[in-house]
Amino acid sequence: MTWVQLRSRRDPAVWVPLLVVLLIACGLAFAGQQWLDEWQRAFDARAEQDPESAIAEAVQLLRLCEVSLLVVSAGMGAFLFRFFQLGLREARIPPSGWWSLGAWRARVGPPAEWISRIGLFAALALPVSAIAIVWLLERLVRSLLQGQPAG
Repeated sequence: MTWVQLRSRRDPAVWVPLLVVLLIACGLAFAGQQWLDEWQRAFDARAEQDPESAIAEAVQLLRLCEVSLLVVSAGMGAFLFRFFQLGLREARIPPSGWWSLGAWRARVGPPAEWISRIGLFAALALPVSAIAIVWLLERLVRSLLQGQPAG
């Protein structure tokens, strides 16, 4: 047997964490969209009056996005690494404790160890791929500022 029943699907410990995450994600997406629409209107108005300062502001925003991407990917990579490290140690996905909040069953045994090893690799690849994306974005920004093609 490779699956263990943790709780019923009707148990609030299954659906409440999922509902909370969904509501938070929707709220953040809505707030972000409102902020971005407002910023875009203000940016367009400034760009007509002073194109040079608009370019500098756009570059500053891109660099802020680069830093944000690095921070989020490093945090998620660390979180996932710990999740799969515990899963490999316990031979169970999700591991016991608060990690299994929202799960109604867990994978155990050799299949869980195999999934954990793949997850450890993916958790390490996440920040590395973010670094590569930031490097490419920075190269693109610099080439656009110099007026040269990125190649």
